[in-house]
Order: sequence, then C-alpha cells, then structure tokens
Amino acid sequence: MTPTPRTIGMTMHDRPLTFTRYDKVRDHAGGKPETRTWEDWVVIFSAHERRGTPEDAADEKALNKAKDGRCYVLGEIPPGAPHGNKHVTRMHALGLDIDGAGDEDLAKVFATLAPYEWVCHTTHK
Repeated sequence: MTPTPRTIGMTMHDRPLTFTRYDKVRDHAGGKPETRTWEDWVVIFSAHERRGTPEDAADEKALNKAKDGRCYVLGEIPPGAPHGNKHVTRMHALGLDIDGAGDEDLAKVFATLAPYEWVCHTTHK
C-alpha cells in the first residue's frame, strides 16, 4: 500500500481492508466488496457457522451442500464480477488453505505466524 495523507499514521487495526463477499461458495457471480477495519474482520472470521449435521458425515453430496455458505476473497473484485484470479484488482490479506494437517503441523504454522497479526477461520464441513 502506498502511503497517502489519509493512511499515514494509521495502524493496521484501523486501516480499511476490502474483502469481497459471496453469499454462496459456488456463487461465482455477484460478489459484494466490503470495507472494514482489521478488528472488524477478526470478529467476522472468529465466528464459526455450523452447517450440516453429524448424520451428513457419510454423505458427500449432503456435506458439500451444507458447506455452500458465505465465503470471502481476501481482496477486491469489482461488484458483480465472478470470483477468480483474473478479476482480483487488489489483495489485502494472505490466506492459507491447510487441509489434512495434524496438531504438530498446525503448531508449526502458528509458531511461524506468531510475529504477525492473524486470525484462524475454517469452513470445515
């Protein structure tokens, strides 16, 4: 980010970050950019919405349907544009997709992230 008179003196906590919200994971159109502070985003990403039921565990189709909820691109995509790399105009954060990691691997990731501000969010079904 290039400093401007508006951003000089801002901390990361009050700097505006724009992420693009899609109401459904599989909704490839209709993204809505939302600008909030880091602290506001932490509150949003710290909440976990339970989807599906334990009975869905043996039914991959039911699991995938239950997982099809709200998602965010950690950057700006013009309103109404489909999500995809070619539509991203600016990134505001780094996302890590960690699948199948055990406790030891997660501990290493968290130790690496320790010097930074971060939030852990899951879309686990």
